[in-house]
Amino acid sequence: MAKRKGSEAKESSANVAKVSQQINNILIDTYAPPGVLVDSNMQIRQFVGHIFSYIGPVSGEASLKLSKMVGEGLMPDLYVAIEEVKKKKEKVRKKNISFKQNNKVITTDISVIPVSDPETSETNFLILFEGPETLQASEIISPEQEGNADGELLHLKQELQLTKEHLQSIIEELQEKNIELTVTKEFAENLLETANMIVLTLDSSATIRTFNKYAEELSGYKKDDAIGKNWFDLFIPPQDKESIPKVFEKALRNMPEISQYENHIVLKSGMERLISWSNNILRDISGKIEGVLSIGVDITERKMAEDALRESESKLHRAQYIAKMGDFTWNIQTGKVLWSDGMHHLLKYDKYEIIDYEKVTKDIHHPEDAERVTKWLTDSIASGQEELALSEYRLICKDGEVVYVQTNGRIEYKEGEAVKLFGTCLNITERMQAEKEKIEAQQYAAEQEKHALVGQIAGKMAHDFNNILGVIMGNTELTLMECKDLETKKTLELIFEQTVRGKNLTKNLVAFAKSQELKQEFFRINERIDLVINLLKKDLKGIALVKEDKPGVPELLADSGMIEHALVNLIQNSIHALSKVEHPIIIFRTYFFNDNICFEIEDNGCGIPREHLENIYMPSFTLKGSKDTAGVYGEGIRGTGYGMSNVKKYIEQHKGNISVESEPGSGTKFTISIPVIKKELTNKEKVEISKSESHFEKYILLVEDEPAISDVQYRILTQEPCNHKVGTANNGKVAIDLFERNEYDLISLDYVLPGTISGMDVYNHIRKTNKTIPILFISGNIEFLESIKELKQRDANIDHLSKPCRNKEYLGSINKLLERAGAVAK
Repeated sequence: MAKRKGSEAKESSANVAKVSQQINNILIDTYAPPGVLVDSNMQIRQFVGHIFSYIGPVSGEASLKLSKMVGEGLMPDLYVAIEEVKKKKEKVRKKNISFKQNNKVITTDISVIPVSDPETSETNFLILFEGPETLQASEIISPEQEGNADGELLHLKQELQLTKEHLQSIIEELQEKNIELTVTKEFAENLLETANMIVLTLDSSATIRTFNKYAEELSGYKKDDAIGKNWFDLFIPPQDKESIPKVFEKALRNMPEISQYENHIVLKSGMERLISWSNNILRDISGKIEGVLSIGVDITERKMAEDALRESESKLHRAQYIAKMGDFTWNIQTGKVLWSDGMHHLLKYDKYEIIDYEKVTKDIHHPEDAERVTKWLTDSIASGQEELALSEYRLICKDGEVVYVQTNGRIEYKEGEAVKLFGTCLNITERMQAEKEKIEAQQYAAEQEKHALVGQIAGKMAHDFNNILGVIMGNTELTLMECKDLETKKTLELIFEQTVRGKNLTKNLVAFAKSQELKQEFFRINERIDLVINLLKKDLKGIALVKEDKPGVPELLADSGMIEHALVNLIQNSIHALSKVEHPIIIFRTYFFNDNICFEIEDNGCGIPREHLENIYMPSFTLKGSKDTAGVYGEGIRGTGYGMSNVKKYIEQHKGNISVESEPGSGTKFTISIPVIKKELTNKEKVEISKSESHFEKYILLVEDEPAISDVQYRILTQEPCNHKVGTANNGKVAIDLFERNEYDLISLDYVLPGTISGMDVYNHIRKTNKTIPILFISGNIEFLESIKELKQRDANIDHLSKPCRNKEYLGSINKLLERAGAVAK
């Protein structure tokens, strides 16, 4: 079958390529110098041409290691040439190299050429062996001369001349190298002895072989005392005897991370110095590792300075962090701004973010303060003053939070021109907030005092008016009993109805004037004391404060606003009493005693005269201002007379007690105790309830809007030993809905509820369909406490507890109602 034309062309081309390759191989074998290709580890990868005059295997274990196969004396020159190639990255040629191979002395030129491996990018080395240089034309022997004696003589003469020239070139090269080596040696020795650093060499067993003059001066050891000794035995501190030899072993394995290292050495005097080492591996001519050359710099003082600087910076950072402040440097000419870590922390910016003056004015200064701050800075610079006056303004943090800062600083001038501004920013947000809260507290206190006054007036009016109404009501009732005239009787009934209405009006007036129901939550009394101290810290300036908080004080269930207001009044009274004392002190004590949380406020102020101790809780009573006949209060101190009456009212609303001890000229101590209401029953209470005739596992609807109280009530009702099933509602609507959908054995009902449906509305709704289910009202509302008596007369299945109530009292009332309902059912 005939071949296709295209196929014939391809086959012909392939044959030509094969022939060309054969020709190239013949040319290379015939004319190219012999050589080898070696890798960076001196392993032979490929032979080129007839190389057996230069390289051959040796007896013993087979190896392609170049050093084991080249002729005797050739390896040093090859090693030098390869190292030059590594440095120069180009071909290196060495001429007239003599060596012995197969008992013959051979002279050759060698060329080393770098060759990159395309697959691994590793540099290999092509070593070519080239014969002596070509003879000059005049020295070439003609064929006619070769056969006679003159020809042989001329041939010998030519060989001797070439040998002489070769030897002369070797001598000249050796002399040149010898001079270079001498100069280099002298330079190295001079450098070694004059270098301001330790220079030493250690062999593979860590024996000292070189020890320069600086090492002598630093260590205290003479060269003769050190050379030949083990480095670890002589210089390494005891604590490093195990670790440093391991580092040395790694260095001998040429691990790059050990080339730079720091460790202490022990001097002859016993002192220690910290040395930073640069380590270099030493090899013999065959490449075998002989030891380590180490150059050491004494960095003891530098390290100490660095550590001191770091510690100083750390202390500054901690101080600024604690003080909530930072510092900045503003380059007025370039606009660049540098912040301390404290400044970054204060404004919540990452420490690597770039800040300049434009960003500060655009994004960080509060828009309402920016113009004022800019004017403050520009006016200060224009005036030429060095010290900045204090200024307070607002800054915006990265997250949008607004902080108040107080800034001061110093301007640096150069040739009359402002160049830099150094400043500090102190976070005064808490102080500003405290001042705001103080103003609000003072306004609140004034409002409370006004309410207290209204309450006193309303109470007195109600008392007098009720007396009048009582006379009218009594006489009207008597007249009605005897009246026979219908018209007159209608008139008397109208009068009686209006007196009843008047009585209700006075009752509502008293309920309005008196404090509202407690809003209770759990909190720790010492934390509220701290809050009020912080609130009044400006007024407390210069007064020594002592806190004695005993452990084991539980959380207090109370109206935090009332307790804080009571503390404000008590502390302000102490501050006023200390206005003329040379060394003023206020002592705060908190402790737990007889199931009561107690706190004391004691001062070493002017005290209260004994004859007035009983009057201090009376509304409008005061010994300050115009009433200060003894002159014991500072100028400008005034009193309203309602502070202590409010304190007493607040404590009594929590069913607590307040007592006072005072000596004129010695000081005053107020002690307040409030019954503790725990979050669950004590083990003792559980045992007592278990043993008593209590009711368990009942279905109870708990209606309470205050979470703190609801959580406690739910816990003690559902846990051991009661195990009641409890549904909870936080408003009247939910309570009515739960009552409609479930059956309960008892209702625990708060009188005051959020929204339009009150506790009384819930009660009335329940009583429309269920007249007998027990209902326990829980309330501190004054209006309710005054009306509950009438309600209890009409409904035998209700009872009430006044807030706050203890857990045992609460369960006791529930059991009493359940017991009563059970007796009626029987």
